[in-house]
Amino acid sequence: MQQQSTIPVVAEDVFATLADGSSVEILTAASTGLRSTSACIDNQSKKQYYVRLKRLVDMGLIEKQESFYRLTTFGLLVYENHFKAMAKLI
Repeated sequence: MQQQSTIPVVAEDVFATLADGSSVEILTAASTGLRSTSACIDNQSKKQYYVRLKRLVDMGLIEKQESFYRLTTFGLLVYENHFKAMAKLI
């Protein structure tokens, strides 16, 4: 089992991360199970992809389970309450 980050998550950091469209794409892909060997999403370089992926993991929004990245409970709450609700409004 991996150790969880001990850095406290600040709401402003979560919103800043979610303001980045590429991070949102990764989070959305993780909602259905993002293969850890997935190719870069949306024309990102490997470095950009892995920096964003690590940021989402460090914030506790996604976690690696076997060979997939999936939403954590916190990530699921954010995804369900913000993205799906926004999609209904738009």
